[in-house]
Amino acid sequence: MKVPQALRLAYSPDYFHWFGSKSFRAFIALAFGLIAISFAPIFIRLCETEITPYATIFHRSWMATLIFAGLQIISRNTSFQNQPDQQDEASNVDWKTSWKLSGILLLLLGVTFAVAVVSWAWALTQTTVANSTLLHSLTPLFTGLFAWMFWGQKFSRAFLFGMAIATGGAILLGVEEFNFNPEHLWGDAASLFSAVFFSVEPLLAERLRERLGPSTIMFWCFAVVTVLTLPLVLLFPDGSLPISLKGWLTIITMALFCQVLGHGLLTYCLKYIAAEVVSLSHLLVPVMSSVEAWLFFHESLTWLSAIIFAVVLGGIVVSVSGLTPRVTADSVASPTS
Repeated sequence: MKVPQALRLAYSPDYFHWFGSKSFRAFIALAFGLIAISFAPIFIRLCETEITPYATIFHRSWMATLIFAGLQIISRNTSFQNQPDQQDEASNVDWKTSWKLSGILLLLLGVTFAVAVVSWAWALTQTTVANSTLLHSLTPLFTGLFAWMFWGQKFSRAFLFGMAIATGGAILLGVEEFNFNPEHLWGDAASLFSAVFFSVEPLLAERLRERLGPSTIMFWCFAVVTVLTLPLVLLFPDGSLPISLKGWLTIITMALFCQVLGHGLLTYCLKYIAAEVVSLSHLLVPVMSSVEAWLFFHESLTWLSAIIFAVVLGGIVVSVSGLTPRVTADSVASPTS
């Protein structure tokens, strides 16, 4: 009887070397990055008692830009700090001489992220949080679709099945509170629009991670976001600056925790984990945020959230098992990479 590859891999002595590999560390970074980002709703709620949503985006972006600039100076990073491996050297595209291509991708990443967060901030003023959250559950589907359309990515049945489980679980979490109202139509459309742009971000960052370090990518990303959101702050000057020390400390903490730590770790792991898996993992964030809101604001928390968390996590595990050539097999074959 033929033993399945996944079973042979699990009982192979080399399998345990994976736990010391960069891919394993990347999954740890993914977990901590998601936890850091899940605190964003709490920080936003605290910040918006003094400043507008657009000002929140602007301030946390320029702060993150300065921090990532400092990290690059300290570590003496260069634009192409990552040396290519053997597989990269065989590529038809010489990234070391493709400064223009790298610049275009960095610009697109910053514009994409800026459009995503600004449209989402506006959407939340026009529709309910439940509607917006439900529509953002479709983000992994768009990521997979664009990866197939533009990168030629092919997916196994296991990955598609796991994506269906995880996405379905996330939709179940919000469908009960979803409320269709013609007055919310523009807000719902804006939420879907931002979900599309959020789905593109990991795909661009994944390509950039082939040659650039996470601090370089995030520096340029947040620099572009800062430039694009500055006109909004100038256009709506009321509530553009925190009026208390608590307000400034909140926005600084948010920049450090969510932008630098959260997005920095997620960008780091995109060199070792497929963008589709990273996007799918974001479905865990609303459940994490609900737990944190229960801890800090004593909001209600039901057993349904725990069940949905388990379902989404199970779907992600199934999806990862369908990406063995990208994640698991490479890690086992080269445990010291």
